[in-house]
Amino acid sequence: MSKRCRLGILLLSMLSVLTGCFLEKPLLDPLDEDKGKIKVTYYGEESFYRDYGSYFNVKFPNVEVEIISTAEADTAADMEKLLDKHKPDVVLLSEHMFAD
Repeated sequence: MSKRCRLGILLLSMLSVLTGCFLEKPLLDPLDEDKGKIKVTYYGEESFYRDYGSYFNVKFPNVEVEIISTAEADTAADMEKLLDKHKPDVVLLSEHMFAD
């Protein structure tokens, strides 16, 4: 291969790498702060608001949060039934449910 051809390939490679670095695309669409509702699975409503909910409400006051209690879901099968029934947006799991 000639020196000129190698230089052209090198420049094209560098150009494609730099183009990929400068084009940023957000991973998620921004949450609409005007109005909305999300469903969250958590052990209990009081504990959710103590741990996360109050902070979320400060940041997004117009977004309603519906808590789906997982206190009665002892097994993975119970959790699957709960998820199929309610179709939550956010699922918080304990360590023993990750493998299932």
